[in-house]
Formats: sequence, C-alpha cells, structure tokens
Amino acid sequence: MSGYEVFSVLVYACSLCIFETLFNSLLLYTRLSVCVLL
Repeated sequence: MSGYEVFSVLVYACSLCIFETLFNSLLLYTRLSVCVLL
C-alpha cells in the first residue's frame, strides 16, 4: 500500500470514530432530556 492509501484509511477510521462518538453523545443527551422532561 502506498502512503496515500494508508492516509486515506486513517482518515476514514478517524471519521468513523468521531461520528460514533458524536452519535453516542447525542443518544445520551436525548435520554437525559427525556428523563428530565418526564
């Protein structure tokens, strides 16, 4: 694999990690909001 391919894979993996973290935070925030509202 060339350097560019390695870089692309790293960027893709980082994007997935960031997206997953944001999604989990959003879910947690939604649950907390629902608990507070109820």
